[in-house]
Amino acid sequence: MEADEQGTYAALQTHLDDFILPNVEAGNGRIVKLMGDGLLAEFDSVVDAVECALALQRGMAERNIDVSGDARLVLRIGVHLGDVIVKQGDIFGDGVNVAARLEALAEPGAVCISQQVLDQIETKINVARSDLGRCKVKNLSRPIHAYSLDPFGPAELITRRPRRGRTFGLLAAIAACLGIAIFLWQPWTQKFEEPEQQSELRDISALPSLAVLPFENLSGDQQDDYLADGMTDDLVTDLARLSGLVVISRSSTLPYKGQSPEVADVAEDLGAQYVVLGTMRRSGNTLRINAKLVDSETGAHIWAQRYDRDAADLLSLQDDVRSEIVSALQVRFSPEESESISQSKTENPEAYDAYLRARQQESYFTEASTREAIRLYHLALEHDPDFASATARLAIAYTLAVDNGWVADAEEGLELARSLAAQAIAKDPNLPTAYWAMARYYTRDETWDSDKAIEALETAISIDPNYADGYAMLSNTLQFVGRSEEGLGMIEAAMRLNPNFPFWYHFARGANQFNLQRFEEARTSFEKAIERNPGWPSSYRYLISTLGHLGDIDEAEWQIEEFQALGFDLNLSDMEAGTKMQDPVYRERFFEGLRKAGVPEN
Repeated sequence: MEADEQGTYAALQTHLDDFILPNVEAGNGRIVKLMGDGLLAEFDSVVDAVECALALQRGMAERNIDVSGDARLVLRIGVHLGDVIVKQGDIFGDGVNVAARLEALAEPGAVCISQQVLDQIETKINVARSDLGRCKVKNLSRPIHAYSLDPFGPAELITRRPRRGRTFGLLAAIAACLGIAIFLWQPWTQKFEEPEQQSELRDISALPSLAVLPFENLSGDQQDDYLADGMTDDLVTDLARLSGLVVISRSSTLPYKGQSPEVADVAEDLGAQYVVLGTMRRSGNTLRINAKLVDSETGAHIWAQRYDRDAADLLSLQDDVRSEIVSALQVRFSPEESESISQSKTENPEAYDAYLRARQQESYFTEASTREAIRLYHLALEHDPDFASATARLAIAYTLAVDNGWVADAEEGLELARSLAAQAIAKDPNLPTAYWAMARYYTRDETWDSDKAIEALETAISIDPNYADGYAMLSNTLQFVGRSEEGLGMIEAAMRLNPNFPFWYHFARGANQFNLQRFEEARTSFEKAIERNPGWPSSYRYLISTLGHLGDIDEAEWQIEEFQALGFDLNLSDMEAGTKMQDPVYRERFFEGLRKAGVPEN
């Protein structure tokens, strides 16, 4: 285009006026807007969009027959079926974003489609296709399963990967988004470079995976359990911050406490390639720790060590064990990760002992134990006011107390939690639990702020790439703001890191599936959430809406009766007044399902 910019633009305009726009209209499409060197259009069906795309490629090939190579304008086209937001005649949303990424994957002269599109057209359009596999693309957390359609080839399936470094003339993207199709195009004559691939989710397929089983207390005194539990917790927390390692969540390994499982069984249950096992024995002021790292496939001991230390030296002991495990697995970590691990610790033995006791009390989830945990966290901070981890856990303990009605003034308790979370971040900007505590504050109904919650959670998982609950809460927050494509990827990552996940993971997955109109899958997720926790009202509300969309009114009526039997009211006006759903498309879909299910207005 640099050689003949005016000539290229004139040729482009001719193609647009004489060929592209008429074909869009002939294919039942409507132009949404022109964008200088781009264009958006909509179709009534994905089949119409794909047939129009193929017709454009065939027609452009004919128009280029008598044109020299450098002067040819060649199309790349991408087609996707997904959600969009319509606002003042324009369109936005995941569907548009995916369409643009598919266009970047397309071969010159070909049409690139998503799996959703293939499912709709496979038996309706006879065309050759190539499976490009699951492609990671910029600004989308989940890979796109893409296929390339050849407008001129025989109708057969070929498997190959996309090529790089192509020279061509015109970029184009078509996306069918709930009956809407988008064109994005611009003139180009230089060598094509694929966009930088970015993803908020790691590719964990090639990383070693590790489960740390609860260290066994051999002291003969159950009061020393908190030391063994603390050793396990902090080891998991430290290792989880290493981006080169997949670390299974502590909540998934906790059920093995007090058991002697076979390593192979643990590996199968949790998907862990390596397992850490350990024992702790306290005698007076002396601690004896035995730890070993086992390859779950072979049963071989990769590393084993015994440590005899003073009880006040527990922190340095943990550092030694962690370092030996990292070295045995040949995991590399950055200076930033090393600093992140050490910064949130305390060098005060009394503060650390109070902190470990508080963690144990917090894990019981009763009013009395939560109050005791709060007292002990305060005691830890009296010994070391700069102890960031104790500050963050204290903030979390206050939010738990508010959640369960264990404080006299909920507003005061929440403000105290927010203040403590801010203090923890100020003390240690690399402490993931501090951002988790802040996110808990901003995801509550009374203090809802999706932007601040998402920012806090994204920071938490950037510091701790194995933070399962961080991914899960982020997923559950994204579903309110029109980002369920990302949200679904986040919850799947959380489930991989925490195989024994709590019920609300099922809900988060179901909500994102619902928003993406994957109603059968959403139904299963909500039913599993209710099975695990039958007293949580949100699962019922979404399940009832899902059943409305599926047309299963009898089951919806039964679920409404079950919901009301639990003592909850169900009407549209109350839910519309209290909903946190910000995305207009998702919001309307939710209430539409409730209306179909027969939920009354008042």
